[in-house]
Amino acid sequence: MKINQFSHKINPKDNTLYIYMVCLVPKESPVKLRDEFNQFLPAGWVRLEWERPDDPQVSFFRVYRVEVPYFSDNDDYSRFKWNMVADNVRYTVYSEKVDQNCAHFYYYKVTSVSIWGEESEGTVSQYRVPATVALQVPAMMVPFSKKSQYQINWLGVPHANKYIIYRKLLPRSIDYTEKALVES
Repeated sequence: MKINQFSHKINPKDNTLYIYMVCLVPKESPVKLRDEFNQFLPAGWVRLEWERPDDPQVSFFRVYRVEVPYFSDNDDYSRFKWNMVADNVRYTVYSEKVDQNCAHFYYYKVTSVSIWGEESEGTVSQYRVPATVALQVPAMMVPFSKKSQYQINWLGVPHANKYIIYRKLLPRSIDYTEKALVES
């Protein structure tokens, strides 16, 4: 057995398990690999990137958002009621976490603000953010008993557009064995 730089400093004890974690870190990673990691964005996140204007008087950026029911080619951006979601952004990137149980359609607008407080018209981009939270399970309701009819009732789930009902037929004769007797 060879002695390495990590294990030779430990005084072994009987009945003790030692676990070592060794990480190999390269001196330099290729630029291509780093760029691929920068492009990865998990579900539930929105990431905006833009080019910094050449104007030296640009001080910071503002990010606005508006939710729409769907995207349309003839949307008039000036008629939207924009909500500011970020102010005083110094870098040309903005990201936010969006947890939701149904898909939403958002327009984002990024404006630049000069040192004098003058705000540009901004550029608009659109994002469809998919659902990131599973829908809730429908609450079952007690059915009214009717002769030779089966009725299944449940409370609806918001944003569900389809329900699938499964049925399992049991055999006619089921052998039951007594496991416990509970006194009332």
